[in-house]
Parts: sequence; structure tokens; C-alpha cells
Amino acid sequence: MSITIAGRHVLLNDPLYHTGFKAWGIVTGFDGGSAKLEINGANGQARTLYVQQGGRINAVRVIYWHEPIQLDRPFQNVTKYQRLLDNIVAEFPS
Repeated sequence: MSITIAGRHVLLNDPLYHTGFKAWGIVTGFDGGSAKLEINGANGQARTLYVQQGGRINAVRVIYWHEPIQLDRPFQNVTKYQRLLDNIVAEFPS
């Protein structure tokens, strides 16, 4: 059984990004409704994480296909930034 993240099926050997560890891992197999993700922690120690539907671990979304996009928005008027994000979302319907 496989899972999906952002509408795309996760396959064996797919690279996935963990936002908590700020590190990449590789899918090494599947166990029930989870994908097994091998990741090296900051200390270099390998660990296996079980990723559930939607990129969640323990009901928190921490697994992505890419490193997160970070925006340093100005503190004042963010209307232009919001319009830009709305246009991007409109181009990629879910």
C-alpha cells in the first residue's frame, strides 16, 4: 500500500524532505499505510521514520517533496505578497 503527498504517489527510493530535521531521506519500503523513510540525523545516526498519508508523522505535516519556501514578508502592507501567492495557488489547483 502506498501513500500520497501533495497528490503524488510516494514510490520506493523517492527522496523526501523532513522539516524538523532539516534533512533529506530516502523511502526504503512500506509498512501498512506508512512509508518507511531512512534519514540521517544531525549526529549522523541513521533512523527510520514512518510517514503517513499526506506527509504526516504523528498527525503533524513534516515531510515534503522539497525544502520549504520561506518568505520574509514586510511588517506593513502585505497585499502584493498575498496577491502573488493567490496567483501561484490558482495556477496549481489541488
